[in-house]
Amino acid sequence: LVNQFLHLFRKVNDLFQPKTPGFGGRRELILILLNLISFAHEQTYLWFTVRKVYSWRFFINWWCDFYVVSATNMFIHINFIGYLSLGVLYSEVNKYVYTNLQIQLQKLNTSSSQKKIRRVQNRLEKCISLYREIYNTSVSFHKLFVLPLFLALIYKFALIALIGRNVAVEFYSSSFVFWILLLKHVLDLFLVTVSVQGAVNQYLNIGLEFGNVGELSKFQTTLDILFIHLRLCHFRVSILGLFDVTNKLFLKFISALISLLAFIAQYKMQKKTG
Repeated sequence: LVNQFLHLFRKVNDLFQPKTPGFGGRRELILILLNLISFAHEQTYLWFTVRKVYSWRFFINWWCDFYVVSATNMFIHINFIGYLSLGVLYSEVNKYVYTNLQIQLQKLNTSSSQKKIRRVQNRLEKCISLYREIYNTSVSFHKLFVLPLFLALIYKFALIALIGRNVAVEFYSSSFVFWILLLKHVLDLFLVTVSVQGAVNQYLNIGLEFGNVGELSKFQTTLDILFIHLRLCHFRVSILGLFDVTNKLFLKFISALISLLAFIAQYKMQKKTG
């Protein structure tokens, strides 16, 4: 699967002359930096929380916590990088279609030379082939990691709710570490949903990038085949048919969490005053 991603990046990079090596733009850079911050926190948090007094019971509990947290975060990072890569691939092909291929298609007419028509036809078919390869790779990636992603999301939801409850109940006495830990897990959810939403948005922009294809009917026929493929094979990240990973899911969870924590904090303050 990794080789498929690398092969696709090489083929997409070959579209542009001269070649422009890189991975996405400013958006991808910011998301990767945020992910690195989250990863650095994971590497230091458990070590800073180790007690000075050691025992076998503490070591077993610490190791179980380390194993579960590391495994969950690993799947979160894998899905983040995977869907971010799919979004970049779709974005680069869309960029080539919009800045190069679309202009060539609009200039074609029945009086154009057969050599020019054939060259543009080959480029169009190459782009359509890339779209299909990217989609097939996304399907393989989704099938491989859908169950681990589901378990990781459930774990994150439960962990954020528990940490948030602890922070709300002991608002004034809560350690600063718990606040950082809460923000870190929220950041993990944000990165996954944003990377998935970015890939979905780029997929939905495929049909919009072509526009008018000129006066030649065979180009329109080729595009009709692509549009049928897009309608039949809709790109979405559905978790076992229960829900889709989107920005709306993240916003709904955060709004529900804030409402719950505000209710708990208000109830505790009323209980103290009463």
